[in-house]
Amino acid sequence: MKPRLLLVLLLFAANLSAQEDSICIDLNYALAHPEKIFHLDLVGQDLTILPESIGKLVHLKWLYLEDNQLKTLPDGIGKLLELRDLGLDGNQLVELPASIGNLKNLVYLGLAENKLTKLPDSITTLWNLEEVYLSNNLLSSLPNNIGNLINLFYLDLGVNQLIEIPESIGNLLMLEELYLNQNQLSSMPESIGNLEKLSFLDLTGNIFTKVEKEKLMELSFEVVFGE
Repeated sequence: MKPRLLLVLLLFAANLSAQEDSICIDLNYALAHPEKIFHLDLVGQDLTILPESIGKLVHLKWLYLEDNQLKTLPDGIGKLLELRDLGLDGNQLVELPASIGNLKNLVYLGLAENKLTKLPDSITTLWNLEEVYLSNNLLSSLPNNIGNLINLFYLDLGVNQLIEIPESIGNLLMLEELYLNQNQLSSMPESIGNLEKLSFLDLTGNIFTKVEKEKLMELSFEVVFGE
């Protein structure tokens, strides 16, 4: 490769890296310059609506929307195919669009402290997810295919209304920490014993019988009932 061409490529790479490190905090600016936006931080801006045009930000990798007043998300969010982190903790979300299943590069998903009653089945196709935060919602069930999220190592489902956990949970072989505290669980699926990397399981504040507790305490990882 010619030295001049190499220099041009290096400068281009350096400029691209600088753009990716730059954090945008203005939604209007981001929508006006979508090709420049990689990191958008809109935390605590009292947003009540996220526009459909958010889908224009096709290079976006990090999107943080915590502590706003969002009740829904536009279908257009499913166009953010390069997105790695999506932070939505502390909103008023009651549902998620099925298009969230398009975000195949997503590694981090924060949805704690919302008003979700269910999750779309499409969320179980996000195979690259490693961390999912869903505590303090109104979930009474989980998608049967939750076990498809094979790269999860951290899953927080505490303070919901779950009455059972799908058998497929046993497919989450990378899982290290699982929080199910403050739900309505009276039993766990047999497959929970498959989670060889699990080091901590929080079951505080559920309705397990003494027999079920003793059975779970025999597992190879730490189980906490909060007693």
